Amino acid sequence: MQEVARFLRDANSFVASSYAAITLSAPHIYLSAVPFASKDSLVYQDFAPLCTGVVSVETFGTDHHASRLDMTLIGHEYRVNSVAYSPSGNLLASGSKDVRIWDTRTGEEVISPIRSRDGEIYSLVFAPDDQRVASGSQNGVVSVWNVATGQLDLRRPLAHSKTVNVMAFSPDGKLIASDSTGTIGLWDLETGQTVSAQSDSRPESWPPVSLSFSPDGKILTLRTCNGEQLWHTCAPGCALQLLPCRDKCPLFHSCSPRSFKFSLAWGERCILLSDTRTGRVASLPFPEDDVTSVQLSADETCIVVSQDSNAGLLLWDLRCIDADPPLTILGENMGIVRDISFSSDGRYLVSGSSDGTIRIWDASPGHDAVQHVQESGVTAVAVSPDNTFITCSRGDGSVQVYDVENCGVKLRLLIDRETSWPECVAISPDGQKIASGSNDGTIRMWCVHTGAPIGEPLTNHQNSVIVVTFSQDAQWLASGSADKTVLIWDVASGNSMVSVRMLCEDTVEAVAFLPSGQVLAAGDSKGNIYFWNLVDGQLVHQLQLESSSALAFSPSASRLLASGWGNNNSIYIFDVNTGEELNSWKAETEINSAAWSPCERYIVLASYDSEGQTVRLWDHEHKAVTGLHGHNSDYVESVAFAPDGRFIASGAIDGVIRVWDAEGTRSPTSLTEQKPAARLANAELGKEWLLGPSGELLLWVPAYYHGYLHFPPYAMVLGQRRVVVTVGDPEFHWDDEWHACWRGVALVDE
Repeated sequence: MQEVARFLRDANSFVASSYAAITLSAPHIYLSAVPFASKDSLVYQDFAPLCTGVVSVETFGTDHHASRLDMTLIGHEYRVNSVAYSPSGNLLASGSKDVRIWDTRTGEEVISPIRSRDGEIYSLVFAPDDQRVASGSQNGVVSVWNVATGQLDLRRPLAHSKTVNVMAFSPDGKLIASDSTGTIGLWDLETGQTVSAQSDSRPESWPPVSLSFSPDGKILTLRTCNGEQLWHTCAPGCALQLLPCRDKCPLFHSCSPRSFKFSLAWGERCILLSDTRTGRVASLPFPEDDVTSVQLSADETCIVVSQDSNAGLLLWDLRCIDADPPLTILGENMGIVRDISFSSDGRYLVSGSSDGTIRIWDASPGHDAVQHVQESGVTAVAVSPDNTFITCSRGDGSVQVYDVENCGVKLRLLIDRETSWPECVAISPDGQKIASGSNDGTIRMWCVHTGAPIGEPLTNHQNSVIVVTFSQDAQWLASGSADKTVLIWDVASGNSMVSVRMLCEDTVEAVAFLPSGQVLAAGDSKGNIYFWNLVDGQLVHQLQLESSSALAFSPSASRLLASGWGNNNSIYIFDVNTGEELNSWKAETEINSAAWSPCERYIVLASYDSEGQTVRLWDHEHKAVTGLHGHNSDYVESVAFAPDGRFIASGAIDGVIRVWDAEGTRSPTSLTEQKPAARLANAELGKEWLLGPSGELLLWVPAYYHGYLHFPPYAMVLGQRRVVVTVGDPEFHWDDEWHACWRGVALVDE
């Protein structure tokens, strides 16, 4: 019976977590949902052996968020600002530009979406009887809706002058309280009339965090980021009366909903969790990003924190408060979590995100904590001359070297993050040295094979080093800085040619040694292009182009790419010798980085793009642009071509390094000629689906895997976190042949 019960639980979790695939396409129950199911699930163990010709999925550093994700709800077309469980736990409300009511057992919508005419919905709360839900809007309107019909259940909407952030029903369901910064109101639901509306002197920097009635309905507690306000709801004349503050802690303070066993406060670097009965205090590591919400489960077994970033939810198991509470991180790369809420029994947690999705998590104790692998944002990437390794600089103060063949870290070179972090990297043409330039103006060099530092840091720059590059004979290193100078360094001795300090008008964005080795070219952000004689440091030539956010010399240094600032996102190619404009293309977003292919026909571009087109390949000879899909982050910082042009590397702010097969990207074959793995690698990633060129469904992929998809050898991810999807090319079944994937009998090893 226990085995049957476990199978039923796993089956329910399988259906809920794969709901998007199952409801939209029955074939993808077998083609997608089963391969991506948790390997510990009995559903996977029983049914995966019965399928053939489907993808195989192997995860590294990320695994179904400790198997806690129960359900993903999709429907909102805009970000989700608010989520709320009904008291029974059977219903869930979510607010965006509309209000949607969901059945938590099936994931289906109970009624049609309720469209808001008053701006985005920022707060939601259910009545005690589950029959009504109240919404608070961006424009200060409070509305109460009938859950069964979706109709307005008040004679008129209730109004504030600013965004409604928090609301609460009285225990008998007859009153509703709402707060907008500066105003707190109490309303009679039977008449729709205002019982009381009071103003206070709170500054807007003290937004409300929670609003709740006491069990007898006589006290209304408003918590803000600067303490608590207590209001008497039964004061003479039915007016709210402000009582003396019970707590004036300068940090946000929250108590457990029942026994006040815990009090909670946060500062800049840690969350302090204290047992008020014993005085015991636990310090929980505090995220660097701003916190948007903190919630304590009703049974006081766990606490969850949401952040103003794409880094997910932090969930601590409080049963181990005497030691270090285990931490599990949920929902990374799923957009900024804007609101969280526990079910009344504390078993489930719901989150609403900026990507428009609602996710329900299993918050019950007993799950094994999963070790979290976090990689800091990538600031620059470079490829070795023999294409065997890629080096990158990261925001955590490290320079890392990756083996391209096995996708793992080969070396990790540390810089003191307290004073410095690397902004750029370069590999010497002989493949023996790595150079990095940092924000404190220093330059460091390492041995590629051992990771040992070469000499002392080079220290003649007065501001951030933006770019470094080696000469072709690897004897010299050129560096460009925000201090508007270019310096030349002797690689062997580490000494700078101080007499050759080349001055620019603005921040140096690009430097290149010309093939002769006697001339150095550099470009600054104002569009000035300089050519210096390396023997005496004299300026021999100068061009004036447009101001630029990114500059890149071609391998022959005969052409220069420049991209415009701000609203001028055009990209230009100039003849270095004459300054003549050779070509141009109007980009949709500002370009952060660019790199030329060895043949100088193609240019890969990195940019900020909220639509996911963060990396593009531009064939400037034929004026064709191809988007490279895969990065889950909307900000790619750096790109590089392999010296032989075989692949492209890119690094994003979310810490992911991606590698694309350049040949397959720039010369895609027809669909009938493409191998399945190549077809998947070149597919567009929509909302949980890999899509073909005509929008056909190729593969459903859980949202939490999107940033780490690895399709060897066509599109790969370097680092500790990746989701490797492999395809048995000869027998892969999809399109009209999908039914052949079911063999119904498991193969038995002889």
